[in-house]
Amino acid sequence: MEETKDSVQAINLKVIMAGDSLVGKTSVLNAFIDDSTIRSSSRNAEESKSEASVDIQNKTVQMKDGAKVRLQMWDAPNVSINLKNPAVQFTQHLRKAVGAVLVFDLTNRESFSHVSRWISLIRRTADPQC
Repeated sequence: MEETKDSVQAINLKVIMAGDSLVGKTSVLNAFIDDSTIRSSSRNAEESKSEASVDIQNKTVQMKDGAKVRLQMWDAPNVSINLKNPAVQFTQHLRKAVGAVLVFDLTNRESFSHVSRWISLIRRTADPQC
């Protein structure tokens, strides 16, 4: 892609959504992509895609210095955290990820207690820069 004065080629970064099943990952992602707020019926979005393959959405953001970053946001289907045998599909999605958005449900204490497990899995599996 050729750069002009008005357009700067965006840097592409893969970011994965992580967290327990049904904590609102899809709703957080949709709110970010659409520049909107999270709706109260957030569980419906994740429940409807529980058997679906990974959802990838893109958003280009401009940094304060003018640089453009194209975020490739990967929203994996419902995955439970089991560090002895993490879902193979989820760990494959972590490859080449340079960032993660870790989501938990304030009304579900167990999802918060799993945050450290998610961090451990991400550190072991994702790109070292993640």
